[in-house]
Amino acid sequence: GVAGATGATGAAGTNGTNGTNGTNGVAGATGATGATGATGATGGTGTTGATGALGATGTAGATGATGATGVTGAKGVAGATGATGPKGATGATGATGADGRDFDIDKSLALNAALALPAWLEKGENFSLSGGIGFSGGGETAIGVTGIVRIDGTVSGFVGGAISSDGDQWAGKAGVRVGW
Repeated sequence: GVAGATGATGAAGTNGTNGTNGTNGVAGATGATGATGATGATGGTGTTGATGALGATGTAGATGATGATGVTGAKGVAGATGATGPKGATGATGATGADGRDFDIDKSLALNAALALPAWLEKGENFSLSGGIGFSGGGETAIGVTGIVRIDGTVSGFVGGAISSDGDQWAGKAGVRVGW
């Protein structure tokens, strides 16, 4: 017939003593690797360390050999000749110099002064000599001498000469004097 209703559960009995542990079972297979965790935030930059001391300078390397002289390039084409400049103006013609030898006015004045020294004969004299020095404003000097001789009672002749102090120039004179 139809099953009757389930009866009420009886009270639990007291726990029995634990049994001895059984032997460990065989290790199960390694489980699959879990997914990689998210990357952590980057840490702050540390302070820069002090600069290290410079190392000693190395010895200089040997100088390399001088290279060969390069080939001289070809001579360039000569440039065109420049235009001829205009003819310059002709300079003025210089003054024409005096004919003959150079004339030194200061020496001439000194010679003239030396020749112009007075000369005479006193009563009773038949011969006399006069001499002296001539000067010029330019600093030149000359020495002159004049001699007089009585030819007759009222006629006398004279001769004189002068020379510059450096001996470059000379002058002379000669003549006759008649008195009454």
